[in-house]
Amino acid sequence: MIVYDLQALQSRAHADRGIARYTCELARAITKLDPARIDCFSINPVLGVPSSIYGFADTHRIVRSDQLKGKKVSLLHITSPVELDRPIEQMLTGRPDKLIVNLYDLIPAIFPERYLKDAGTASRYWSRLGLYSSADAILSDSQSAVDDVVRILGVSPGRCTVIGAGTGPEFIPWDGRGRAPIDRIRAALPQVRSGFILAPSGMDWRKNFVALLEAFSFLPKSLRQHHQLVLMCKVTEHEQRHLEEQCSRMDIEADVLVTGYVSDDVLVALQQTAALVVFPSLYEGFGLPVLEARRCGAPVICGDNSSLREILPAFARFDASSTGAIAAAMTRPLVDATFRKSLVEIALPDLSWEVAAERTLAVYDQVLGSSAVASRRPHLAYVSPLPPIESGIADYTYRLVTALAKQIRVTCFVDQSPHDVHTPPGVQVRPLSDLSTLYAAGYYDKIVVALGNNEWHASSVAVLHQLPAAAHLHDLRLVNCYTTSDWPAIVARHYPGRYFDFQLRSFDGPSAPAVYSQGVLLLSDVARSATELLVHSSFAATMVELDTGGLATNIGPLAMPTDVTRDVELDDVGPYVVASFGILSPLKQSEKVIVAGEILTEDPQVTVALVGLGPQSGVQGPGGRIVFPGRQSGPDFAAWMRRTTVAIQLRDSSNGESSAALGECLAFGIPTIVTDLGSMSELPDDVVVKVPREISAGDLAALVRGLLDSPIRRSSLSLAAQLFARENSFDVVATRLLIALGLQVPESDRSPELTVSLS
Repeated sequence: MIVYDLQALQSRAHADRGIARYTCELARAITKLDPARIDCFSINPVLGVPSSIYGFADTHRIVRSDQLKGKKVSLLHITSPVELDRPIEQMLTGRPDKLIVNLYDLIPAIFPERYLKDAGTASRYWSRLGLYSSADAILSDSQSAVDDVVRILGVSPGRCTVIGAGTGPEFIPWDGRGRAPIDRIRAALPQVRSGFILAPSGMDWRKNFVALLEAFSFLPKSLRQHHQLVLMCKVTEHEQRHLEEQCSRMDIEADVLVTGYVSDDVLVALQQTAALVVFPSLYEGFGLPVLEARRCGAPVICGDNSSLREILPAFARFDASSTGAIAAAMTRPLVDATFRKSLVEIALPDLSWEVAAERTLAVYDQVLGSSAVASRRPHLAYVSPLPPIESGIADYTYRLVTALAKQIRVTCFVDQSPHDVHTPPGVQVRPLSDLSTLYAAGYYDKIVVALGNNEWHASSVAVLHQLPAAAHLHDLRLVNCYTTSDWPAIVARHYPGRYFDFQLRSFDGPSAPAVYSQGVLLLSDVARSATELLVHSSFAATMVELDTGGLATNIGPLAMPTDVTRDVELDDVGPYVVASFGILSPLKQSEKVIVAGEILTEDPQVTVALVGLGPQSGVQGPGGRIVFPGRQSGPDFAAWMRRTTVAIQLRDSSNGESSAALGECLAFGIPTIVTDLGSMSELPDDVVVKVPREISAGDLAALVRGLLDSPIRRSSLSLAAQLFARENSFDVVATRLLIALGLQVPESDRSPELTVSLS
């Protein structure tokens, strides 16, 4: 079933023209080309039903959207997605497999200081723009709007099609038959004088009417007397007074007429008769009045910006930000008959409602033509922060959902502004506030929530309480997700009856010593709420069971990149770099690494680096060969990895987490020393060198020295590490994740890499 949404015609604000006209004319053209293609036209039962709705379709095909609830909709076409006065659930009719939306402009996003000053309006607007990120296809009236949605929202250009717009059959030059246009005009507007300049405008700031009035005032008085300025726009009583005051201030009130709303017949007559049509807008999604005036045979000039450049050539455009440029552009066709004639003779662009309908139907075919494949591809909602947030989980999620998108459809939900994040290839990004409504509408087969131990995941924990979702646990200690001051009550809720009152009083915040000494994880709420618990080691699965009684699925080691390179050097003379990656803290035994580094750097060929945030960031230790470069990312992080001869990744205790930094070390083929603890204990002995938690700094230094002096041993570890990384690539782990979720991914759609299974 194909459903075409007609809610734009029910708009309280603009049901007479603009988007409503576009919606109506496009629907009429589609039904003329293929009368049976659209199964039904949906209306909003909450809003009134104007007579225009019955003008282009059989009435039996017009249905209330609530009558489609629960019905299978193969394609939903929303023609006006940014209607902020209606909840998004009123826009999403039925349970559509495919979604197509129309794009007219992103003007509020381009001029937020003008249109999005109210925080509530801004929030609703940015949330609604998520429909463009999630739609299977976007139909735009102009290339300018496509460029904006690609630039601002990061939408793939491949999902956008410019279908253009058209004008009704009434927009034609007067053929000399019937009543003269000027007579039709004067019957409705007796104040209009012959030879007038027409400005089909509006009171919106970007329509630039004040600059137009000022430019008109610059014209010689004799020219103004012969060419009255007619502002054709709907105005309120207050706006009318404002315009009159502006004209009085400029001493042009005798030569300016504001028409208010006019009928279509008068509109056409004005455009057929005008000596000049001027359109001074600062920005337009399409500029339909320009095309209408041109079709009526009028000489037209417009601002040199946005989509207006697609309708008129450069010589017919002016700098709309310059009052002087507007005045000069108006003057020339009024005094130069040859130039005015050249404006009339400009070739019309290949734009019509028939062309728009043909292009729309082609997009229907394209989207529905892949439905057989799409039906085999589940749709996953994945909740997690994304870069540029400086979070290891954000970076990991970027890579993981990119791999998932090779096999299924993925939408990533973020508690950030979607237009500020780095969008993973092939993945849609939407605000977290949209998830509940879209899940209820049946868009997603599964929800997965990534969880880590920081404040970025507080909203993710809330999702697990509200919706059926799987928890992807990067850490089992979630204490920093809870910022409430009533910490004893939080612990008591998670672990009823486990602690005495005096113990609960000692849990006065996430960093309280008792929180760690008493094994407080705050995992129970998640374990009770989540549909599945996904972890990356047998150790983590055991911790979940011991702490909560819940069962977790081990989907194997944390994914590792395969797009990194590092030459294995068989040198035994140096220089050498010994590095540790991650936050500098007692948990990472950073002090022990520093003491071992002081021993190692007695050899001038050895440099020791602790790469990560910490109090020593940006300083150097004794002799300048113990360095603390701070947190590194992107190329800088990769450069440190490539320079490193031996890596040291220690832990003092484990919360069941797996180290992404360790995975990077293995992917780069760095011989790595790890603590024989937690998930690191489960790594193969030929891939890493394991040491006891209690190893001394001296013994650690001696072990490193032995590796530096044994290039063959380092080469063996490096090759084994790189092979292990390939066996646990993001593509492989993505497949394991999908299997654990029970999402049936056909063999033909799976990654061609190694066969995988769950531990």
